[in-house]
Amino acid sequence: MKGLRAVRMVIVLSGLVGLASAQPLITVSTSPASPTYGQTFTVIAILTGNNNCGGDLVNFSLFNDRDTIATSATAFTTIPPPSPQICLANAPARAPTAGKVSLSATDSTANVTSPVDTLVINQAPTTVSLTTSPNPSTYGQTVTLTATVSLSGSGSTLYPPSGTVTFNDGLGTPVTAGLPTAPAFDTSVSQTSVGISAYPAGTLSLQATYSGDIDYLGSSSTLVTQTISRGATTTSLQATPTSPGPGQPVALIATVSPATATGTVTFLDGSTSIGTAALNLGTAGLSGSILAGGSHSLTASYGG
Repeated sequence: MKGLRAVRMVIVLSGLVGLASAQPLITVSTSPASPTYGQTFTVIAILTGNNNCGGDLVNFSLFNDRDTIATSATAFTTIPPPSPQICLANAPARAPTAGKVSLSATDSTANVTSPVDTLVINQAPTTVSLTTSPNPSTYGQTVTLTATVSLSGSGSTLYPPSGTVTFNDGLGTPVTAGLPTAPAFDTSVSQTSVGISAYPAGTLSLQATYSGDIDYLGSSSTLVTQTISRGATTTSLQATPTSPGPGQPVALIATVSPATATGTVTFLDGSTSIGTAALNLGTAGLSGSILAGGSHSLTASYGG
């Protein structure tokens, strides 16, 4: 009798296991396993334990604390024997954001929803292009630097790149500007500009570097050569007094515009130099000059 009861117990337990395994179950996955933000990937649902799942519509849902994207419904297809109780469905999808995203699938006909699976969505690669205008420019002229940050390669995203762009000129005076904040819309490009007027004359190698954000990887532009020519100047001369007496000293004051000009001014009597003086805030002076009697052609020459 004890042996018979044991056999019956095994039969009952085996029956319970069979009933449990027959319950419909959906499992979800993706291909590739870790997609990249902005790129289309495939969501996959496998339904087991339902002989009549072929043709059922399955709805996929991708969501996190920022957004939800429900893909178009697609039908389960029955896998041919020897697996008649397995149905397969897949659909193209894209992630709402980078980072951790939850995925689930629902067969509304069979009233079955999969356990939620967590995906890791990689940040999207970016490219940065830098343009300057005008180029070439003149010393003192404002140069506008424009950086455009774009999704690298093909794809489509919900959010444009955010964060900052740093403009480097190689002089140790980088300038950082924020990318504009925009509401959610289907774009993958952001742009920002700065105006700089403090570049010295000569050539500079300029570069823009994007910081990256939660959805996008950082990147840098190629170097752009900016040519800055020397600015035009005007020089005027004042002599005091203009009609000196014999042996009376004459003070000469040269004014160079713009007042940011630096360097020296040479004072000439005809073609003969009678002295030099350094510019200070746009002016240079020479005092105590004793001129011989007669008329004199006095000039001031600024060489830049």
